[in-house]
Amino acid sequence: MATERRFPRERFRRVLERILGRLDAEQTYRATWRDDFFRDERSSTFRVKALYVAGSWARGAPDCGDLDLLLSIDAGPPHGHDIPKSQISRLVTGSPAYVQVHTGTPEDNSSHVEFPEAQLLWSVDDRDWQSKLDAIKVDPNAGRFSRKYDALPMRPGQLRTTFEVLDEVVEQLDRGIIASEWVPIGAIQPKPDTWDEETEKWHRWLSIEGGKQARKVGDFVLQYLFATCPSEIDLGYSSNPLDFRYGGFYVTMGRPYLDIDVLNNVNATAVVLAPYITTRGPNGIWILRRGAQHPFQALFERVRCCVASECGKITFTKTGSGFRNWQEANLFTSEKKLRRYMKDFRYRPEDYEVVWLEGLAIIEAVGHAGALLIDDKERIPLSRYAKDDDDDEPVIEGMTAVASIFRRRLST
Repeated sequence: MATERRFPRERFRRVLERILGRLDAEQTYRATWRDDFFRDERSSTFRVKALYVAGSWARGAPDCGDLDLLLSIDAGPPHGHDIPKSQISRLVTGSPAYVQVHTGTPEDNSSHVEFPEAQLLWSVDDRDWQSKLDAIKVDPNAGRFSRKYDALPMRPGQLRTTFEVLDEVVEQLDRGIIASEWVPIGAIQPKPDTWDEETEKWHRWLSIEGGKQARKVGDFVLQYLFATCPSEIDLGYSSNPLDFRYGGFYVTMGRPYLDIDVLNNVNATAVVLAPYITTRGPNGIWILRRGAQHPFQALFERVRCCVASECGKITFTKTGSGFRNWQEANLFTSEKKLRRYMKDFRYRPEDYEVVWLEGLAIIEAVGHAGALLIDDKERIPLSRYAKDDDDDEPVIEGMTAVASIFRRRLST
């Protein structure tokens, strides 16, 4: 895991004492929240039955990255099961920094992982929490409990995911099916004055709709994307400035949603996850791509083509009108055909260069286009928006279908 901040054990002892003191005084709470799906205000009461401490503090570690707490609660109708965890944490604990609250028991809780080391500190029938705190002795060898996903660069608490998904990511990394890259925030220097129009457009949207934390990390994310994306882009529209596509990059920021299944899509180059910048960290950008052993690699063996590139970006043609518009990428089977095309359309030779792409790199560079053209003749629509209404041509869906056409027309 990338570096995260850790704190002396005694700091969290003081936090525990304040929380347990609050519980002694009050056990029943009323939560009020807004349901984003139904767009209405909801409320419900709940009662705390027990509090457990878990994680490295429960094992006696002398320093900890955070404090894991489990709250066993009874929630009343009609919306008790919908109470946001953040509301429960705020009302019961006051939401102190670096405290992770899960609801349930050590064996069955909202984190979907068991905590065999958990210690009961407080319950309705036994409030002698002071002696229970004293009974948990410091163990210099305790440290952090080792789990498979500890090898990942981000903490589980920074992500919207489950422990099962994290374990699956680790397994696919070990097998080479996917590949991982971690770019620390300090390794990126935002240079907005060099960005293209589409990147600037998204930066303005993020500045208006994203909030302070999103704007802070967004500058680094957009710089990385602009410097890394191999082709021209058209960002189009997204209702959420924190989750969007930048060319073939599926970007999710804030508390990123981890979904590696998108790498099975034709239009996907990589998954980009960027958590909010915090004191605890780790702070950076996590990129997941298809690995050397990904099944799609074999589909594109011995496939090769050349494309035109301007200023380091593969050029696309924008077409369509109104709400229905898309980009097309032109792939050529020989440099001679590409240069003839460039001459016919009066490309200035000094402004462009010929770039050769091989294997899966082809689809990762241009798969996010609405349609592909081969030698400016054979057309492959990848999106229903790019399909000609007056033609019976089918939309090509799925990597296997695209690879079949590539092998037929672009094989070396």
